[in-house]
Amino acid sequence: SAGGANDMLYAGTEDSSVWATVDSGKTWTAHTSGIGKGLTASTPVADANNKGFGLIKDNKVTALPGCLSEKWTVACIAESPNGGSFSITGTVSGRQTDYDITTGTYTIPNVLSFTILDDTGSSGIGGFEVGDTFTFNTTRDPGRNIRSLLADQGNNLLYAVTLGELSSHSVGNIYVHELNPDGSIAPGDWREANTGLPQYDPPDDTTLFAQHVIAPNIPGNPTALYIGGEGINFYKATSGLDTGELIWQESKNGLSNLIMARMPVLFSGLCESNMYQEDSGFVSLYIQDKNGNPPVAGTKVIVRKTDSEGKESTLMNYTYPDTLTHTGTWRDPSDSTTNNPYRFYLGLGDGISLEMEWACSDAVPGCSSGD
Repeated sequence: SAGGANDMLYAGTEDSSVWATVDSGKTWTAHTSGIGKGLTASTPVADANNKGFGLIKDNKVTALPGCLSEKWTVACIAESPNGGSFSITGTVSGRQTDYDITTGTYTIPNVLSFTILDDTGSSGIGGFEVGDTFTFNTTRDPGRNIRSLLADQGNNLLYAVTLGELSSHSVGNIYVHELNPDGSIAPGDWREANTGLPQYDPPDDTTLFAQHVIAPNIPGNPTALYIGGEGINFYKATSGLDTGELIWQESKNGLSNLIMARMPVLFSGLCESNMYQEDSGFVSLYIQDKNGNPPVAGTKVIVRKTDSEGKESTLMNYTYPDTLTHTGTWRDPSDSTTNNPYRFYLGLGDGISLEMEWACSDAVPGCSSGD
């Protein structure tokens, strides 16, 4: 800005993304196309009234970049031996193409994917009944919460650092947009500029640590950019500044959690696994500490079923991410809405086994169970 009547200004907002003005603030225009992306999908939950004993493979739904923040319902609409058809409906996206589970993995392009297993073995009977349902949520960073903006006048680029929406931990991203020579925002979309920035807990959680500030070494015409935020993370980019295709490199030697933003997490004791037989033929499994917290990141659980013919199948093979809440817990015994166990169906003569590999380390996050 030169203090005139036709200055170019940019504004990052807490809930409305990026805005720009070419007339010193008299009129503002939102520029949001391309900013934001899909983040995660929650663990799918089988309805307590399900009659069949089929399941979603690995209790996992994969969120893709184009997903929205919404609740999904997957419901059996037709039964068949070793198969069945399901409707897929999102609270925002509406009903999608039906899913015949004999076709393998179900994918909504650029939105989500998952696989339903009939799990009836050779009998092919009892996998699902009409009305059986699963529910899960997908979460998207809409790109509305802007933590930092940086205008690179020398390269005609504008950078925006976003803070996403995710309940278990903070996430973030950085985007870049071309500017016209006069500083106005050029036609086109925002694009990501995050190559090299740290992921939260790969391979289970590949969302990015939240970043809060981006800064240049030389205001207006930088030869290096710096970005810092949560997780004891500080990064520097010296290549790709002319195009916005930044390559970030770690630059945090000597930094500690005494000066970097972190989120404290208190666990209240060692975790235990407990399995209970229900009258309906289902088995409930809880893996939690005394206050309903899940195990620490890296803990692995494997659940296997042996049918009456001696055939063994794996119902669950899962490694826990770093999270505050999870399936397999009852956080508040006085509140039934927090009762969220794993549930597995056992037919007549079926057996079930549980194998736990508890994560334990002298460093953070510590131990889930054992010494």
